[in-house]
Amino acid sequence: VLGLVQSWIPQDAMFWGGPAWSLSVEAFFYLTFPFLGRMLWKIESRRVQLLTLVSLWLWMCGVAYFLAAWKAPFFLGHDAVADTSWSAVIKFNPLVRLPEFLAGIVLCKLFLSLERRPTSILGERRGAWLYLVGLVAALAVIGEEHLLPPAVLHDGLLLPATCAIILGLSFGGGVIWRWLSCPVVVVLGQASYSMYLLHMPVYSYFAAANKRLVHSETAAWASLLVYLAVLFGVCCVIFFKLEEPARRAILGRF
Repeated sequence: VLGLVQSWIPQDAMFWGGPAWSLSVEAFFYLTFPFLGRMLWKIESRRVQLLTLVSLWLWMCGVAYFLAAWKAPFFLGHDAVADTSWSAVIKFNPLVRLPEFLAGIVLCKLFLSLERRPTSILGERRGAWLYLVGLVAALAVIGEEHLLPPAVLHDGLLLPATCAIILGLSFGGGVIWRWLSCPVVVVLGQASYSMYLLHMPVYSYFAAANKRLVHSETAAWASLLVYLAVLFGVCCVIFFKLEEPARRAILGRF
């Protein structure tokens, strides 16, 4: 875990702070960025950019489906609850998840190319229709998840909806965008990454305390509220006292 290699070892991907598996994956992404990022950034045609996004989506879904059909067929159905090292490969392996990162690079290039076109249908404050379409599509897929292979739903199926949401919010506009732009929500968004990483470790302490202290439904709700307050507070402190100073130091050095 300290070496950020746990996601390469399927049975240990969730060891010692489960959400930290994503740090292991992202460390590999950053290593590939100077090479793959430079290559993808040279794509200037919007048509090729869109085709690249579609190709990355199909690549991710196809690899997940193939690995499940080959080594973990239960991961294509909803009957079995077993978990194996191969299902962990599908969920956590950096190579399997690489298309998500590459799609983000292409999406950024697409955003910049559209932003430079003043007559674009996606001008400033005109992204609401796109992120709403993405949200509706994502909710529709999640609502019918019982009809879909878990392996593909877990890896890549929602990528087009995610891209639409990110691109639409980047251009702005609409009630949701205005709400997300509120100062308090922005701060919570900035602290959300440490929140993602720490919510399980912090909760483990509360769960242990609850076994001794919580004996009623009212106490359970009170414990939940205290947990959320502590989590938000800790993560905001970490963001302002650790993440931001570290980010500024790194950017200042390079």
